[in-house]
Amino acid sequence: KRPDPSVYFSGGPGYAGIEAAKGFADRGLAPDRDVITFDQRGTGRSRPSLDCPEVDDATFHLFETTDPPDQEAARMSDAFSTCRLRLANARVDLSMYDTPTVADDVADLRTALGIDEWNLYGASYGTTVALEMLRRHPEGVRSVVLDSVYPPDVPPGGTSALAAADRVFDTLFAGCAADRSCHRAHPDLRRELRAAVDRLNAHPYALALDVGGRTLQGHFTGTDLVGGLFNALYDTSLIPLLPYFIGQVARG
Repeated sequence: KRPDPSVYFSGGPGYAGIEAAKGFADRGLAPDRDVITFDQRGTGRSRPSLDCPEVDDATFHLFETTDPPDQEAARMSDAFSTCRLRLANARVDLSMYDTPTVADDVADLRTALGIDEWNLYGASYGTTVALEMLRRHPEGVRSVVLDSVYPPDVPPGGTSALAAADRVFDTLFAGCAADRSCHRAHPDLRRELRAAVDRLNAHPYALALDVGGRTLQGHFTGTDLVGGLFNALYDTSLIPLLPYFIGQVARG
């Protein structure tokens, strides 16, 4: 086995890194190196935890309603505020949860494990941590993999998410138009998506959902459809199915 392990920085921010360990083992992604995964502060099994059950409850409730997006957003904002107040009342110092501090944790991790040299692998927000490592703690870094880069100078939030959605949907439409069979089946995929959104907004789709042992009566609107498609675009195995799916929803 090679002496320089790889350390994985999970994304989100907020995904627990240790949960990825089984995936690395099952896929044999690094058979000749150790792979180190860890829960960044506030995530997974780290203590104190920044998990927000208030936000989980609010999210579940969104699936049970067909309210306009601005009303749903206001409820989510209230849930985050409630969570923040609870953490503050528990004397959790929220100023200690940021990217530079996580990078300092990682530097301490290398020292604690007695590692001379290692390889950094970050995905999504994990690339922000990897870049911060290069800025603050370049010592001991042999190589860096930045997978799906989230630059430190891009502010998070709705504006950047909307810009990303516009770009990736345009890419999906252009890809279908350039593919002969897809274009034949869906000559105007953008129009089909509008039709699907309008149909579901007018007549939401009802479905009973079992979420962690909790039964929800879901009502999916056209707005929910757009959000679901955006998430599906993260999965390359789903992308080829999306034109067909959009067409089926548009036709009822």
